[in-house]
Amino acid sequence: MESGSMDPAVIAAGLVFFVVLWLLLYSPVSSLLKMVVNVLTDPIVSMIAAVAGFAAAYYVVVYVLGLSLIA
Repeated sequence: MESGSMDPAVIAAGLVFFVVLWLLLYSPVSSLLKMVVNVLTDPIVSMIAAVAGFAAAYYVVVYVLGLSLIA
């Protein structure tokens, strides 16, 4: 298969876009998404999420470095 406009990544991105668009237009899910966005934009929640994300990233980096040092 030649590398054209129908790469698997392009197809996957198109599918994801279509699904997201459908979810946004489908009203019950849309209201749920708005609720999730409201929760995520809450400063305290976003701060906790940022700390958790940083901790997870730090753990992954330490884990990968540990593996490379052992190997």
